[in-house]
Amino acid sequence: MRLFRFYEALALYELYYRKLDNSLGRQSKPVFIEDRPITWVPLVFHGTSLKALTRILGDGQIRPSKCSQCVSLTELPITELSRLRSLGSRVSEVAIGFPRVVLEAKGLFQPAYLKHTSDVVKEAFRNLPKGYVEIDQDLGALHEVRVPGSISLDDAVWILCSARDEESKEINDPVLLQCQERGIALSYWHPTHQQEMVQEPTFRKEYRDENGHLFSFESCGEFYLPPSLKHEFVAVVGADSREIERMVILPDGNPFNLRFPSTAHMAKKTSVGWAGPYTKIDMAQFFINEIRNQFPVRATEIKTRVQF
Repeated sequence: MRLFRFYEALALYELYYRKLDNSLGRQSKPVFIEDRPITWVPLVFHGTSLKALTRILGDGQIRPSKCSQCVSLTELPITELSRLRSLGSRVSEVAIGFPRVVLEAKGLFQPAYLKHTSDVVKEAFRNLPKGYVEIDQDLGALHEVRVPGSISLDDAVWILCSARDEESKEINDPVLLQCQERGIALSYWHPTHQQEMVQEPTFRKEYRDENGHLFSFESCGEFYLPPSLKHEFVAVVGADSREIERMVILPDGNPFNLRFPSTAHMAKKTSVGWAGPYTKIDMAQFFINEIRNQFPVRATEIKTRVQF
């Protein structure tokens, strides 16, 4: 489930950083690269420290602050999350990503910042429950959203961290590695790294039992492919992709059709079991198919942003 949520989010990010015309598939005047096919992001992130992450891992959940009784997150796009790392004395070394569609079911909301409103307005809102209104703050630039109560770490799909070994360039903090062992994707926190990741082809290797059920899985982007595998895939990497149309349910509940790039039609499998290249929507489709095949009843209960 976590892998499906992760790749579904990356598929939407992949479109977020493409030109509007390419995604809508319609004839119109040329647009700037700043135009986006979607105005919301699929993941919301909670910024914290490595020390706090140790407590979160031990508890298995992010507990609400005493002041607001809520957990704070941000809707900033992944390439702009660095704003969290310059918030006064609160240095965020870690950003924990959750699917917005999952947290919507847990009461996700945007707090109202009323610092610059009149005293009459402030007084009208002063007695609302904690967390829904901030009378004397203005953190709107951080695109904050909140969830009442705690958030389970089981719902996390991606952790970004700004700390890594400067020589090896590897993330080797034991707490972060424990999160990775739980199945949460782990990446170095850098805007370029995240944008390149959502746009590069993905390759996978499946491990199945005698009944054909998937029990283990490996994946990596083109950058991390061993040289020998890169040579085997050289004929298909970079080839033209096709477009597949999928309905997307917006946060306000309205449907919206988007065209996603797909390379599943030209994917090949090597002698050692690696297959690809795949786009992020191809990977999301793969995992939702696996869930439907192995857990058909549970699959009907899954609320997805992209309709497969």
